[in-house]
Amino acid sequence: MIVVRLKGGLGNQLFQYAVGFALAKKNKDQFKMDLSGYHGQDKRRPYVRSPDIMQFSVSASVASEEEVQRFRNPFGLASRVFRVVSQKVFKKYYTDWHWEIMNQKGNVYLEGFFQCEKYFVDCFDELSKEFLLQENLNADIEPIVNLIKSMHSPVSLHIRRGDYVSDPRISALHNICGIDYYETALACLKDQIGYYDLVVFSDDIEWVRNNLNLSENTYYVSGQKGVSGSVINASQELTLMSMCKHHIIANSTFSWWGAYLNQRQGKIVMAPGLWNRSKDYSHKNIIPPGWQQIPILGY
Repeated sequence: MIVVRLKGGLGNQLFQYAVGFALAKKNKDQFKMDLSGYHGQDKRRPYVRSPDIMQFSVSASVASEEEVQRFRNPFGLASRVFRVVSQKVFKKYYTDWHWEIMNQKGNVYLEGFFQCEKYFVDCFDELSKEFLLQENLNADIEPIVNLIKSMHSPVSLHIRRGDYVSDPRISALHNICGIDYYETALACLKDQIGYYDLVVFSDDIEWVRNNLNLSENTYYVSGQKGVSGSVINASQELTLMSMCKHHIIANSTFSWWGAYLNQRQGKIVMAPGLWNRSKDYSHKNIIPPGWQQIPILGY
Protein backbone atom coordinates (compact mmCIF):
# COMPACT_ATOMS: atom_id res chain seq x y z
CA MET A 1 0.00 0.00 0.00
CA ILE A 2 1.06 3.58 -0.72
CA VAL A 3 0.05 6.23 1.83
CA VAL A 4 0.84 9.90 1.29
CA ARG A 5 0.47 12.56 3.97
CA LEU A 6 -1.35 15.62 2.64
CA LYS A 7 -0.51 19.00 4.12
CA GLY A 8 -0.54 22.66 3.16
CA GLY A 9 -2.87 24.34 0.71
CA LEU A 10 -4.49 22.95 -2.42
CA GLY A 11 -1.42 23.30 -4.66
CA ASN A 12 0.74 21.32 -2.25
CA GLN A 13 -1.99 18.71 -1.85
CA LEU A 14 -2.07 18.14 -5.61
CA PHE A 15 1.70 17.55 -5.76
CA GLN A 16 1.55 15.14 -2.83
CA TYR A 17 -1.41 13.25 -4.26
CA ALA A 18 0.24 13.10 -7.69
CA VAL A 19 3.41 11.39 -6.45
CA GLY A 20 1.42 8.85 -4.44
CA PHE A 21 -0.92 8.19 -7.35
CA ALA A 22 2.00 7.70 -9.75
CA LEU A 23 3.90 5.35 -7.43
CA ALA A 24 0.78 3.28 -6.74
CA LYS A 25 0.09 3.01 -10.46
CA LYS A 26 3.69 1.97 -11.15
CA ASN A 27 3.56 -0.67 -8.41
CA LYS A 28 -0.04 -1.71 -9.18
CA ASP A 29 -0.74 -1.14 -5.51
CA GLN A 30 -3.43 0.43 -3.34
CA PHE A 31 -3.20 4.18 -2.66
CA LYS A 32 -4.59 6.08 0.34
CA MET A 33 -4.37 9.62 1.71
CA ASP A 34 -3.38 10.56 5.24
CA LEU A 35 -5.47 13.62 6.16
CA SER A 36 -4.61 13.58 9.87
CA GLY A 37 -2.60 16.79 9.52
CA TYR A 38 -5.82 18.73 9.02
CA HIS A 39 -7.38 17.55 12.27
CA GLY A 40 -7.26 19.72 15.37
CA GLN A 41 -5.73 22.81 13.77
CA ASP A 42 -5.53 25.91 15.93
CA LYS A 43 -8.47 28.03 14.73
CA ARG A 44 -6.70 31.15 16.00
CA ARG A 45 -4.09 30.81 13.29
CA PRO A 46 -4.63 33.33 10.47
CA TYR A 47 -4.40 30.63 7.80
CA VAL A 48 -6.17 27.40 8.66
CA ARG A 49 -5.83 24.86 5.86
CA SER A 50 -8.39 22.29 4.78
CA PRO A 51 -8.16 19.24 2.48
CA ASP A 52 -9.65 21.05 -0.54
CA ILE A 53 -8.48 18.22 -2.80
CA MET A 54 -11.56 16.28 -1.68
CA GLN A 55 -13.65 18.58 -3.89
CA PHE A 56 -12.03 16.96 -6.93
CA SER A 57 -12.78 13.50 -8.36
CA VAL A 58 -9.96 11.76 -6.51
CA SER A 59 -10.20 7.98 -6.42
CA ALA A 60 -7.93 7.35 -3.44
CA SER A 61 -9.61 6.64 -0.13
CA VAL A 62 -8.67 8.15 3.22
CA ALA A 63 -6.38 6.06 5.41
CA SER A 64 -7.81 5.17 8.81
CA GLU A 65 -6.17 6.34 12.02
CA GLU A 66 -4.99 2.79 12.61
CA GLU A 67 -3.40 2.58 9.15
CA VAL A 68 -1.65 5.91 9.59
CA GLN A 69 -0.22 4.88 12.95
CA ARG A 70 0.96 1.58 11.51
CA PHE A 71 2.79 3.34 8.70
CA ARG A 72 4.24 6.16 10.77
CA ASN A 73 5.37 3.82 13.55
CA PRO A 74 6.35 0.62 11.77
CA PHE A 75 8.49 -0.88 14.54
CA GLY A 76 7.65 -4.53 15.06
CA LEU A 77 6.10 -4.94 11.63
CA ALA A 78 7.66 -7.39 9.19
CA SER A 79 7.00 -5.16 6.18
CA ARG A 80 9.51 -2.44 5.38
CA VAL A 81 8.24 1.12 5.27
CA PHE A 82 10.03 3.81 3.29
CA ARG A 83 9.25 7.19 4.81
CA VAL A 84 10.34 10.48 3.30
CA VAL A 85 10.27 13.28 5.87
CA SER A 86 10.88 16.58 4.14
CA GLN A 87 11.86 18.99 6.86
CA LYS A 88 13.09 16.78 9.71
CA VAL A 89 15.48 14.41 7.98
CA PHE A 90 15.72 14.80 4.23
CA LYS A 91 15.50 18.49 3.45
CA LYS A 92 16.52 17.82 -0.14
CA TYR A 93 13.18 16.11 -0.68
CA TYR A 94 11.38 19.40 -0.18
CA THR A 95 10.93 19.95 -3.90
CA ASP A 96 13.53 18.32 -6.06
CA TRP A 97 13.45 15.18 -8.19
CA HIS A 98 14.79 12.01 -6.57
CA TRP A 99 14.37 8.93 -8.73
CA GLU A 100 14.83 6.56 -5.78
CA ILE A 101 11.41 7.53 -4.42
CA MET A 102 9.75 6.02 -7.48
CA ASN A 103 11.68 2.76 -7.07
CA GLN A 104 10.19 1.89 -3.68
CA LYS A 105 8.09 -1.26 -3.29
CA GLY A 106 5.76 -2.68 -0.67
CA ASN A 107 4.36 -0.49 2.10
CA VAL A 108 5.42 3.09 1.41
CA TYR A 109 4.64 6.20 3.50
CA LEU A 110 5.42 9.50 1.81
CA GLU A 111 5.66 12.85 3.55
CA GLY A 112 7.06 15.79 1.64
CA PHE A 113 6.22 18.32 -1.05
CA PHE A 114 7.53 16.68 -4.25
CA GLN A 115 7.23 19.79 -6.40
CA CYS A 116 8.47 18.35 -9.69
CA GLU A 117 6.48 16.97 -12.62
CA LYS A 118 9.00 14.17 -13.20
CA TYR A 119 7.28 12.14 -10.51
CA PHE A 120 4.00 11.94 -12.41
CA VAL A 121 4.42 13.24 -15.97
CA ASP A 122 4.14 9.72 -17.41
CA CYS A 123 0.63 9.29 -16.03
CA PHE A 124 -0.64 12.83 -16.55
CA ASP A 125 -3.67 11.83 -18.64
CA GLU A 126 -5.02 9.61 -15.87
CA LEU A 127 -3.98 12.02 -13.13
CA SER A 128 -5.75 14.98 -14.75
CA LYS A 129 -9.05 13.07 -14.52
CA GLU A 130 -8.49 12.78 -10.76
CA PHE A 131 -8.35 16.58 -10.59
CA LEU A 132 -11.69 17.25 -12.29
CA LEU A 133 -14.06 19.29 -10.14
CA GLN A 134 -17.06 17.47 -8.70
CA GLU A 135 -20.20 18.00 -10.79
CA ASN A 136 -22.13 20.13 -8.29
CA LEU A 137 -19.18 22.49 -7.79
CA ASN A 138 -18.63 22.69 -11.54
CA ALA A 139 -22.29 23.58 -12.14
CA ASP A 140 -21.99 26.33 -9.54
CA ILE A 141 -19.40 28.19 -11.65
CA GLU A 142 -20.95 27.55 -15.06
CA PRO A 143 -21.63 31.26 -15.79
CA ILE A 144 -17.96 32.12 -15.17
CA VAL A 145 -16.86 29.11 -17.23
CA ASN A 146 -18.97 30.35 -20.12
CA LEU A 147 -17.57 33.86 -19.76
CA ILE A 148 -13.99 32.61 -19.98
CA LYS A 149 -14.88 30.43 -22.97
CA SER A 150 -16.32 33.48 -24.72
CA MET A 151 -13.05 35.41 -24.42
CA HIS A 152 -10.78 35.54 -27.46
CA SER A 153 -7.55 34.96 -25.55
CA PRO A 154 -8.05 34.63 -21.77
CA VAL A 155 -4.88 34.96 -19.68
CA SER A 156 -4.88 34.01 -16.01
CA LEU A 157 -2.95 36.32 -13.69
CA HIS A 158 -2.27 35.07 -10.17
CA ILE A 159 -1.09 37.37 -7.40
CA ARG A 160 -0.52 35.69 -4.06
CA ARG A 161 -0.11 37.85 -0.99
CA GLY A 162 -1.67 36.61 2.26
CA ASP A 163 0.97 34.97 4.45
CA TYR A 164 3.63 35.84 1.84
CA VAL A 165 3.21 39.41 3.11
CA SER A 166 1.73 39.22 6.61
CA ASP A 167 4.03 36.58 8.16
CA PRO A 168 7.61 37.96 8.46
CA ARG A 169 9.17 34.49 8.42
CA ILE A 170 7.32 33.41 5.30
CA SER A 171 7.68 36.81 3.66
CA ALA A 172 11.47 36.69 3.99
CA LEU A 173 11.46 33.47 1.99
CA HIS A 174 8.59 33.81 -0.49
CA ASN A 175 7.71 37.49 -1.02
CA ILE A 176 9.34 37.69 -4.45
CA CYS A 177 6.80 38.57 -7.15
CA GLY A 178 6.41 42.33 -6.94
CA ILE A 179 4.98 44.91 -9.31
CA ASP A 180 8.07 44.76 -11.55
CA TYR A 181 7.60 41.03 -12.12
CA TYR A 182 3.99 41.36 -13.19
CA GLU A 183 4.62 44.38 -15.40
CA THR A 184 7.47 42.57 -17.16
CA ALA A 185 5.45 39.38 -17.61
CA LEU A 186 2.45 41.26 -19.02
CA ALA A 187 4.67 43.16 -21.45
CA CYS A 188 6.39 39.97 -22.62
CA LEU A 189 3.07 38.24 -23.13
CA LYS A 190 1.64 41.15 -25.10
CA ASP A 191 4.67 41.08 -27.42
CA GLN A 192 3.95 37.41 -28.15
CA ILE A 193 0.17 37.25 -28.48
CA GLY A 194 -1.02 40.84 -28.86
CA TYR A 195 -4.57 41.30 -27.58
CA TYR A 196 -5.72 39.33 -24.55
CA ASP A 197 -8.38 39.30 -21.84
CA LEU A 198 -7.03 39.23 -18.31
CA VAL A 199 -8.59 36.90 -15.72
CA VAL A 200 -7.31 37.79 -12.25
CA PHE A 201 -6.99 35.47 -9.25
CA SER A 202 -5.71 36.81 -5.93
CA ASP A 203 -6.19 36.66 -2.18
CA ASP A 204 -5.92 40.47 -2.14
CA ILE A 205 -7.95 41.89 -5.01
CA GLU A 206 -7.95 45.37 -3.48
CA TRP A 207 -4.14 45.47 -3.58
CA VAL A 208 -4.19 44.35 -7.21
CA ARG A 209 -6.66 47.08 -8.18
CA ASN A 210 -4.63 49.74 -6.38
CA ASN A 211 -1.13 48.71 -7.46
CA LEU A 212 -1.24 47.07 -10.89
CA ASN A 213 -2.13 49.11 -13.95
CA LEU A 214 -4.26 46.52 -15.71
CA SER A 215 -6.21 46.94 -18.93
CA GLU A 216 -9.94 47.59 -19.10
CA ASN A 217 -10.59 44.08 -20.40
CA THR A 218 -9.87 42.57 -16.97
CA TYR A 219 -12.16 40.23 -15.04
CA TYR A 220 -11.61 39.58 -11.34
CA VAL A 221 -12.56 36.02 -10.43
CA SER A 222 -11.57 35.88 -6.77
CA GLY A 223 -14.42 37.00 -4.54
CA GLN A 224 -17.10 36.26 -7.13
CA LYS A 225 -20.13 34.20 -6.17
CA GLY A 226 -21.36 31.06 -7.85
CA VAL A 227 -24.92 30.13 -8.78
CA SER A 228 -25.44 28.96 -5.20
CA GLY A 229 -24.75 32.45 -3.87
CA SER A 230 -21.59 31.35 -2.07
CA VAL A 231 -18.19 32.83 -2.82
CA ILE A 232 -16.31 30.43 -5.08
CA ASN A 233 -13.69 28.32 -3.34
CA ALA A 234 -10.08 27.37 -4.06
CA SER A 235 -10.87 24.25 -6.09
CA GLN A 236 -13.28 26.22 -8.26
CA GLU A 237 -10.75 29.02 -8.77
CA LEU A 238 -8.04 26.57 -9.79
CA THR A 239 -10.41 24.94 -12.27
CA LEU A 240 -11.28 28.32 -13.79
CA MET A 241 -7.60 29.20 -13.98
CA SER A 242 -6.88 26.03 -15.94
CA MET A 243 -9.49 27.03 -18.53
CA CYS A 244 -7.51 30.09 -19.61
CA LYS A 245 -5.32 29.90 -22.73
CA HIS A 246 -2.18 31.40 -21.20
CA HIS A 247 -0.92 32.05 -17.69
CA ILE A 248 1.16 34.41 -15.58
CA ILE A 249 1.77 32.56 -12.33
CA ALA A 250 3.17 33.53 -8.95
CA ASN A 251 5.77 31.51 -7.06
CA SER A 252 2.84 29.46 -5.86
CA THR A 253 1.94 25.81 -6.28
CA PHE A 254 -1.69 26.91 -6.65
CA SER A 255 -1.16 28.78 -9.91
CA TRP A 256 1.48 26.22 -10.97
CA TRP A 257 -1.30 23.65 -11.09
CA GLY A 258 -3.73 26.08 -12.68
CA ALA A 259 -1.29 26.44 -15.58
CA TYR A 260 -0.20 22.79 -15.62
CA LEU A 261 -3.73 21.42 -15.93
CA ASN A 262 -4.32 23.56 -19.02
CA GLN A 263 -3.78 20.93 -21.72
CA ARG A 264 -3.91 23.27 -24.72
CA GLN A 265 -1.14 23.02 -27.27
CA GLY A 266 0.77 26.27 -27.64
CA LYS A 267 -0.05 27.65 -24.21
CA ILE A 268 2.33 30.27 -22.83
CA VAL A 269 3.21 30.22 -19.14
CA MET A 270 5.18 33.05 -17.55
CA ALA A 271 6.80 32.06 -14.25
CA PRO A 272 9.21 33.79 -11.85
CA GLY A 273 12.85 32.91 -12.42
CA LEU A 274 13.30 32.57 -8.65
CA TRP A 275 10.93 30.45 -6.57
CA ASN A 276 12.16 31.45 -3.11
CA ARG A 277 15.21 32.93 -1.36
CA SER A 278 16.25 29.80 0.52
CA LYS A 279 19.63 28.20 -0.12
CA ASP A 280 18.53 24.99 1.64
CA TYR A 281 15.78 23.94 -0.74
CA SER A 282 16.38 23.28 -4.42
CA HIS A 283 13.68 24.31 -6.90
CA LYS A 284 15.64 23.72 -10.09
CA ASN A 285 13.08 21.22 -11.40
CA ILE A 286 9.86 22.97 -10.44
CA ILE A 287 9.44 24.84 -13.74
CA PRO A 288 8.47 22.43 -16.55
CA PRO A 289 10.25 22.60 -19.92
CA GLY A 290 8.74 25.23 -22.19
CA TRP A 291 7.59 27.62 -19.48
CA GLN A 292 9.15 31.07 -19.75
CA GLN A 293 11.00 32.36 -16.69
CA ILE A 294 10.94 36.08 -15.90
CA PRO A 295 14.05 37.33 -14.06
CA ILE A 296 13.48 38.70 -10.57
CA LEU A 297 15.17 42.05 -10.04
CA GLY A 298 18.07 41.91 -7.59
CA TYR A 299 18.74 38.16 -8.12
